[in-house]
Amino acid sequence: MRTNIKNWFDFLSPIFIFIIFQATLNFLLMRFSVGNSSAIVTIIMFPFALFAYFLMRHGKKENANVTGKPFRWIDFLKCSLIVILFVVITIVVSESTHVNKLTVLSILSMVLLGPTNEEIFYRGISFVKGERLYGVATSMFITSLLFAVTHKGIKAIILAFALGCILCIVQKKHGRIEIVAIMHILINLFLTIYYYIF
Repeated sequence: MRTNIKNWFDFLSPIFIFIIFQATLNFLLMRFSVGNSSAIVTIIMFPFALFAYFLMRHGKKENANVTGKPFRWIDFLKCSLIVILFVVITIVVSESTHVNKLTVLSILSMVLLGPTNEEIFYRGISFVKGERLYGVATSMFITSLLFAVTHKGIKAIILAFALGCILCIVQKKHGRIEIVAIMHILINLFLTIYYYIF
């Protein structure tokens, strides 16, 4: 029983630490009336996410020789198709959230650092740990669900859950977080361009 609790803790603690740390920083920055607090929090979180991923990949003996599978052109085309389809589905399903003010900090946060932080914690650390402990399906469901509930609105939650599952499958197939992070970055980039420019 004790091992089971420890396994669940090892599996879920990176996500909860990420969410709690992010919420606490956001609260503190908002409390002191710091403008664009969510973008600043995302930027602050980025080095911590990289450090956590580095520790997970290289900190334990069983993780020391983890390497991804080769990424072929056909894989690139499949991933590109997934990105395009997900962007189109999101645009069709979601309501317009056009915002007039777009700053460099918000672009950096929404397009580059936010997706990278999320992929490191959700797919790069927790999904991989959960997969070893509980199997692909359980790990995919739980990490995707936790990823989804951090988004706002029922449509965004459903779409984020679907995206989380897709990204877990890509992570499982290729074993490389860079591919998953780039897919998430491209989705956010195209959606940001659509919502803020059109």
